[in-house]
Amino acid sequence: MRIIVASAQFPPSRTGYARVAGCLAAEFTRAGHEVMPLTEHRGCERVGRVHRLTSEGRRVILSGADVIQVVGPSPLFTEQVLAQSRTRGIPCVYKADAFPGLATYYPGSIARTIDAVYERTVLARAMRFASWGVYSTRDFAELVHPRPDSWSVIPLGVTDPCLATGHLDLDEMKEDEAPTFGILFVGQLRAYKGVQVLLDASRRVLDQGFSHRLTILGDGPLRESLEARAAELGLSSTTRFVSAPSDVELHTAYLRNDVLVLPSLSAESYGLVLVEAALHGMSVVTTDLPGAREVALELGGSVVPRGEPVALADTLAGLVARGRIRHALDLQVASTHAWPAIAHRYLDLYGRVLGN
Repeated sequence: MRIIVASAQFPPSRTGYARVAGCLAAEFTRAGHEVMPLTEHRGCERVGRVHRLTSEGRRVILSGADVIQVVGPSPLFTEQVLAQSRTRGIPCVYKADAFPGLATYYPGSIARTIDAVYERTVLARAMRFASWGVYSTRDFAELVHPRPDSWSVIPLGVTDPCLATGHLDLDEMKEDEAPTFGILFVGQLRAYKGVQVLLDASRRVLDQGFSHRLTILGDGPLRESLEARAAELGLSSTTRFVSAPSDVELHTAYLRNDVLVLPSLSAESYGLVLVEAALHGMSVVTTDLPGAREVALELGGSVVPRGEPVALADTLAGLVARGRIRHALDLQVASTHAWPAIAHRYLDLYGRVLGN
């Protein structure tokens, strides 16, 4: 089968879209299929905050394929890919999750309004004309997809870092290496991620008499202001910021902490870090967002209201009071979310879409 994988980001980029597109392309290739990527490095170019299909990209589509797999949405680019697929008569499967949008970069009502218009018009139209839609969770699909008979739920995949060369093995983890209860955040330091709420909650947990350490892994434009907020709250001695963590640092952080918190305020339809943390035996806590809440509850985690540090603090205090958790690799999570299994589900879907 010839498969075009169209995603504005592709490895070596470390975005969520890049990870999905790269892993799918790699697994399709291992399964013996021919994969043609359409990405920023081949077939599209960045125009400000959006991407557009280039003449090279149109030539890739013109060369022919059995199916086009879109990973998005990426405004302008994915819509152009979909239009080309309709013109060429090539079935297009659209993998869509939460639209990060302008509000990711420019907090405020104007950006949110523009994003809402895009979601309700351009994106909704694209999903109507795609051959099939794929979503990571059911409640997010039911929220945004206009045709209930033309979508499937396929979760995101994770790799097992415990099997990767150079990573700390579970058996090497010693209790005395991290004696204090550890709370972990992993993600971009942007307003929509809600890290400011987590800092406020951490202060409240300490005030309730529950000692802990907070580790924040990630980069973003709010790094300095968040560090300043931590200092203002008197959290400098208990909070650590780590920029651009390597895979080894990320894996080790999962092993040496006890609960992963995803306190997002918007644009979070899955939350892959929840699965990665659960894979390492961590508890998980997230906010009541379509998609992320479904993932957390399936993993046995907790869901709290968005933007409410008191509710988050109460949940975290309960986990700290319960005591430290000995990490253990969750083999069920690993097998359910292994990329070979995820890719096989996509290939089965392509067969149905093509009538095979």
